[in-house]
Amino acid sequence: MRTEAHLELKQANNAWSECISKNFLPQWLQGANLNILEACSNEYEKLKELDGTVYGEKPMPFNS
Repeated sequence: MRTEAHLELKQANNAWSECISKNFLPQWLQGANLNILEACSNEYEKLKELDGTVYGEKPMPFNS
């Protein structure tokens, strides 16, 4: 990763994905009426915060 902030963002993204697969999906597949943000709100907030830190000033760069 380019910077420490990028590494933290990657780790937050991994935590968000893990939370979805371990907390949200099993309940949702069993028919629970559950919002994804209810199950993983802490991970989502951290991910949003770090995304704003890394990409807040400019859009995500894409290689052409």
